[in-house]
Amino acid sequence: MQFKKNSIFFSPSDLITYMDSTFASHMERNLLEDTSYSELMDPNDPLLKNLQKKGYEHEDSILASFISEGKNVSIIEDTTSSSKLSQTRSAMRSGADIITQAYLEMDNFGGIADFLIKVPGKSHLGEYHYEVWDTKLSKKMKPYFAIQLCCYAEMLEIEQGFRPYKVAVVLGDKNIIYLKTRDYFSYYLTLKSNFISFQDNWKLDVEPDPAENRNYGRWSQYAEDILLKRRHLSLIANITKAQIKRLESAGINTIDDIVNSSIEKVPKLNSNVLKRLKNQAKLQISSENKNKPHFKILPHDNLRSIGLSLLAPHSQFDIFFDLEGFPHIEGGLEYLWGATYFNELGERKFIDFWAHDTIQEKQAFADFVDWAFDRWRKDPLMHIYHYGSYEITALRRLMGRYGIKEYKVDTLLRNHVFIDLYNVVRNGVLIGEPSYSIKNVERIYREKRETEVASGGDSIVVYEEWRSSPDGLTWQTSEVLNAIREYNIDDCNSTQELAEWLRKEQSSHKIKYLKHISNDAEIEDEEETELTKLREYLLNEASEEKDDNKKNVIQNLAWILEFHKRENKPTWWRLFDRLGLTEIDLLDDMDCLVGLKRTKTKAFLPSPRAKNYVYEYSFDQNQSFKGLSKSYYILGEEKFKVIAFDTNLEEGVIKLQSKISPPNRITLVPDQFVSPDPIPNAIQDVIGKIIKSDFSSSAIVDFLYRKPPNFINGRKNSIIEDGLAGNKFINEIVKVANELDNSYLCIQGPPGAGKTFTARHIIADLISKGKRIGISSNSHKAITNLMGGVADHLFENKIDGQLIKVGGDEEDLIFSKDIVTFRKDAKSCVNDLNNSSICIGGTAWLFCNNFLTEEEGVRKFDYLFIDEAGQVSIANLIGMSRVAQNIILMGDQMQLGQPIQGSHPDESGQSILEYLLEDNSTISPEMGIFLPETYRMHPDICGLISNQVYDSRLNAADITNRHIINVPKKILPIRHGIHFVPVIHQGNTQSSEEEVEVIKNLAENLIKTPYWPKNKDGNIRFIGWSDILVVAPYNYQVNLLKAALSPDAKVGSVDKFQGQEAPIVFLSMCASDANESPRGIEFLFSKNRLNVAISRAQSLVIVVGSPDLVKTSANNLNQMELINFFSEIVNYGNKNSN
Repeated sequence: MQFKKNSIFFSPSDLITYMDSTFASHMERNLLEDTSYSELMDPNDPLLKNLQKKGYEHEDSILASFISEGKNVSIIEDTTSSSKLSQTRSAMRSGADIITQAYLEMDNFGGIADFLIKVPGKSHLGEYHYEVWDTKLSKKMKPYFAIQLCCYAEMLEIEQGFRPYKVAVVLGDKNIIYLKTRDYFSYYLTLKSNFISFQDNWKLDVEPDPAENRNYGRWSQYAEDILLKRRHLSLIANITKAQIKRLESAGINTIDDIVNSSIEKVPKLNSNVLKRLKNQAKLQISSENKNKPHFKILPHDNLRSIGLSLLAPHSQFDIFFDLEGFPHIEGGLEYLWGATYFNELGERKFIDFWAHDTIQEKQAFADFVDWAFDRWRKDPLMHIYHYGSYEITALRRLMGRYGIKEYKVDTLLRNHVFIDLYNVVRNGVLIGEPSYSIKNVERIYREKRETEVASGGDSIVVYEEWRSSPDGLTWQTSEVLNAIREYNIDDCNSTQELAEWLRKEQSSHKIKYLKHISNDAEIEDEEETELTKLREYLLNEASEEKDDNKKNVIQNLAWILEFHKRENKPTWWRLFDRLGLTEIDLLDDMDCLVGLKRTKTKAFLPSPRAKNYVYEYSFDQNQSFKGLSKSYYILGEEKFKVIAFDTNLEEGVIKLQSKISPPNRITLVPDQFVSPDPIPNAIQDVIGKIIKSDFSSSAIVDFLYRKPPNFINGRKNSIIEDGLAGNKFINEIVKVANELDNSYLCIQGPPGAGKTFTARHIIADLISKGKRIGISSNSHKAITNLMGGVADHLFENKIDGQLIKVGGDEEDLIFSKDIVTFRKDAKSCVNDLNNSSICIGGTAWLFCNNFLTEEEGVRKFDYLFIDEAGQVSIANLIGMSRVAQNIILMGDQMQLGQPIQGSHPDESGQSILEYLLEDNSTISPEMGIFLPETYRMHPDICGLISNQVYDSRLNAADITNRHIINVPKKILPIRHGIHFVPVIHQGNTQSSEEEVEVIKNLAENLIKTPYWPKNKDGNIRFIGWSDILVVAPYNYQVNLLKAALSPDAKVGSVDKFQGQEAPIVFLSMCASDANESPRGIEFLFSKNRLNVAISRAQSLVIVVGSPDLVKTSANNLNQMELINFFSEIVNYGNKNSN
């Protein structure tokens, strides 16, 4: 930022500062206008200066490598801006291979790009253009890299008349990462627009609220002083931004206000949460200017395992554990595993395990787990204490990443060996500190620290400095590593001292330890089974395999053997975690239901033969609740389980069936375990046979190796001839499906592109030829939808065939069709399995059943169709593959994805289409068939979806040009396409009454609006409630919308409407701040979910949301891509509206 020709000139770095902190951006402007503000800046950090120096050296080394490769390098000399711009333009016109220190300008922005790289492709310069490369010392990509590069790309577009398709970053390890400019450009444009507006409205004496920022740049101390001076609500420990907004709306603006306020209810703020915040604030105020903070032990009823009742008795084998992690490389690195313990003499000792790369991390993880497990063997009553969830999260992640020590970690978790002292403190003690970090909490029980490294954040900076310039390779030879080690020792010792202090408080308040104590812990080694022997054999084979492709396949097969075991672990972890939480903690958990009260309805037996009574409970219907589980545990009663007999989300009533009468007031925690049997055995059987046959050719082997499909006449360069459309296109697909030769075929069907239409043609043709067909998917709904289409096609074309649907709802409308029969399970259809011209539908539980195998006398199906293959795991595909000669995969991985829970090594946890397409959005012509036309979306909707999601390969069929709604201009500015309606609100997380009101008014005004006729020469139709879909991400908002709109309105979540379409779609975004929303940015801005929501519309999409959502800050590049897509939706809609 600088003055230039009487105006302010900005650089990409100024934009980055604003992105990171509006407060810092304001202060930098203040400094430009008044240099006396320099007195308020933080002291210079010598570590950061050194890192900057290393960055320049890194850039120089990249330049040297270009020169050594003989590239024609043009170096721009450091003179005036105009001279540098002239030199850059001259170098570009001359066609230099590399231009370094290139100066670019646009309007009041200018900056120096590290490198411009010449690449083929037309521009104003000729048959070439330039891409921007930037060098970064970091070994991990950061969001601001993309913004900086987009800024240079926009300026470069001015010079060459072409925006580069991609840009690149050369990381500190010399790894070159390419980014698609379009994936971040809309986010960049929005950011830049907001920045310019921010600067245009700048006033020296009007400072932004520091609490609105997570960082303060080089003004952190000043920002903290402001918050203290203002007595800001953010000073209250554990308060959230949404809670602050709600309190401010009620006139409570300071920590003193909340203490002095007589208000007992604040809109949208739970009364128990308000009470807790008020008590916390009181204790903090009373602790001000005290040597030690005041504290208060919270009430414990000795009936529930929470707070200090989670604290176990001392054992001489106890471990006090702390991890130091480094997030600045891809995937992160847990580089120091430290633990305090007591030896046999009762002396406090310390042990550490170090790792500076992933190989060492794997070893350190294994060594720590072995050491800890050995101590537990010696005393099953010992525990491993840690502070916060970081350590457990890391253990779970690493055993999934590396596929090792899973049995030992699972055993320790299952036996409740780990105790999180943060949970003990948070739910057991109220402390007069602004934070519950261990550094704050320890003020109660120990003196101030004197270690050189002051915090976890400091340790990251110090460790990064060591990685760039090591002063020794071990803590014994490196002052930096030794300082980090001393800090870690202090953390471990503090954890031990905290446990000791808590035990004293536990004793003095007569709080019992309520976890089960047993000496009969499971301490055996992992049982050797056929599965574990096969797993170890495969891992050994993979380690010796020279061919990388085969090595990866074998290794993935080893991990896939235990896919379902690994996938179910988080279910149990989540259950145990939830059972240890309070009702306040569970309020935002959409799977749990808090505060149910028994109604006056008498308990009843649901049928004459029933033994267990049904009890009715009411609940707040505005609570965000999915209601998907079939059974629940009762909070505080870990062994008390009830069955969900009936749930009415709109009325707030749930009926629960139970062996004994539940309490009058309860909170429900879901039992989400679903037995995977017989799928794991089928997976093991198939993998065993693949290995025994040495990967002999088959459909599943072709798929695992990602080979192009094999046909009777061999493999094809392009499966479908270019330029085919209509019936010719469909007939060609049917033809190639018939030619499949013990292989697989992928058909990717974007929204409205006729995937089901195509599949029914293929299946009907195969049935007409006597073939035996299987249809599977994750959901019975998807299976019956496809089977229904097949049944109709057979009937319309007078083709004889038999359709059997196994499992699901026997009352489904599909069974009204004469040729469709219901069967309860695999056993009940064994007499039909070998029939010709048969189509059998069921989930993986059916097709992995032994009743369908050749060993049971059942011939393989000629074809197995997997619908919604983007949602089905490769593990389940492997299990099902043993019953089919050929496999046809249908779906779209860019719509709703696989509901994955576990952490799986390598690619073993991916869905079928994720695995097959890798990082590609669309299937290539030699690997499968992409259905290129949508018959649903108007071109103005399809254009966005195609460009942003489908590599510009999806086109709107001509017929969609008719999809026009004659909306009066006074209601909406457009008659087709996408329109964004900004609604200003604050503090909303999962509902917005403001958005409901806007949608209600717009929807009611759109009713009876004329729209296109069903047939070209038909009559004009008029919009009714059945022609509108109203989509919201959260059930809370869904319920508000249902209450406000007509009873005939179609309202639901994205999941409810997949596969449906309507002339008009409303999308309500609900949240005021994406970072505060349930399930975070990844859920609210999910590209797949937004794609599904928008692509339901035939003519008009109306997105209703806070305009601040496009300003959401991104923590990583993936989040930035997601926000970029939403920003593109908003900008695209604005363009269409103008």
